[in-house]
Amino acid sequence: MRDPLTESPFGALQPARVFTSVEPSMPNLTDKKRDSKISNSIVVSGKASKIVEPDLGEIRFLLSSKPKSSTNEAKESVLRREDYVKQVLSNFLCRSSDIQVTHLLEPVTIEKQQKEKEASKEKQTSETYFIFKSEFWVKLRRWDQADPNVLSRMTEIYNVLLEKVGADFVSVIALPSFTQTDSLMHKYRSDVSSSAVLDARLKASQVTKNLCHENKCTVKLANHGVPSSVVELSFSESPANGEISTSQSWSDLYRRAFCKIQAEFSCTFEVKSTSYSNKGKKEFYSGLR
Repeated sequence: MRDPLTESPFGALQPARVFTSVEPSMPNLTDKKRDSKISNSIVVSGKASKIVEPDLGEIRFLLSSKPKSSTNEAKESVLRREDYVKQVLSNFLCRSSDIQVTHLLEPVTIEKQQKEKEASKEKQTSETYFIFKSEFWVKLRRWDQADPNVLSRMTEIYNVLLEKVGADFVSVIALPSFTQTDSLMHKYRSDVSSSAVLDARLKASQVTKNLCHENKCTVKLANHGVPSSVVELSFSESPANGEISTSQSWSDLYRRAFCKIQAEFSCTFEVKSTSYSNKGKKEFYSGLR
């Protein structure tokens, strides 16, 4: 059976250093007081944090032809390669709905030197050529945590295109961007909050063990360890890597997008106590505040 105290999305939870208090403080029990009613609640603070990698990357690159004398020739030169590029993107888990392609036809004027036979002079002439371009705007998503991250897939895609299509035809026109989707952040905000409460529960359980030892009675958390109140002390989201290199390398851009979620909650747990009388009769008491 799964134990929520020791099992979490982050593995076994270890106690963080927190302040704890018991309200009211439990006195050492004497023989005369062993049959009296004991009522307590334990207040502890629990902490949790998580570093969240980007699960969305965007990149824009250009697929272009060399100058051609006709528009059809320039267009056909690019469209042949465009089909291959789309296949490469599909192989790297990129859905067609995340691929936008814009076509552009650009006329260019090329100056040429033409030698005149009679005058033995060179005459400058100009001719119009055409360059056809396919501008790709691609989003790469990390659909599952088992998938490679978006940076590694983006890098592999570009390397494949450079190798198979050629650097003369493929170029990046904007630096890639990386971010976390709203759904991913919502999931980890929830996970961190749950982990902070679990951390507090672990503290409260340790406090009850200490009280049992000090007072020679049984003290345990009531309500199956569910806190009666949870108060947010702090909750923050901030860059995870602090000051790092300002270079524009893809890996640095990716690392700068890491986000650290931190939470601290104050949790109140009701406790049950079991006291023993001098005659050995076992009596159960529960106290709720």
